[in-house]
Amino acid sequence: MSQKFKVVLMTNDTVRQVADIEAECFTNPWSYDSFLSELSNPVSLTWVAMDGENNAAGFLNAYFVLDEASLNNIAVREQYRRQGVGHQLLQTAFQHCRKNGVASFTLEVRQSNTAAISLYEKLGFRKTGERKGFYSQPDEDAFLMTKRFQ
Repeated sequence: MSQKFKVVLMTNDTVRQVADIEAECFTNPWSYDSFLSELSNPVSLTWVAMDGENNAAGFLNAYFVLDEASLNNIAVREQYRRQGVGHQLLQTAFQHCRKNGVASFTLEVRQSNTAAISLYEKLGFRKTGERKGFYSQPDEDAFLMTKRFQ
């Protein structure tokens, strides 16, 4: 898989693009101010995949507490999907986990999101539970998935 995208940490310069991707991809999006506050959140990191023209193709936001990581959001603009952006963002997060002694990485995913579930399983996540009524607009249950590093 070619690395067409450069993954960098979100900065004041990329917050607007991240918020725009979020609004494009989710029915209950985080606000611009929410992402702006993530810049000063000591347990949060947001990585942004930038294309060759400095446009944000996608992003990943996760929390890191002690030896556990939790995926909050991952989204890729429609025109960049199926080009390895999500895979590259997750691999960047995994590198951070390994470097910092993180034992597990957990996420929730809509049960109907077969493309995401397939990617997560390829990357070593396993279904570890369900969260009934986790999503709204539309209402849907979530699979809880976890990847272990140790």
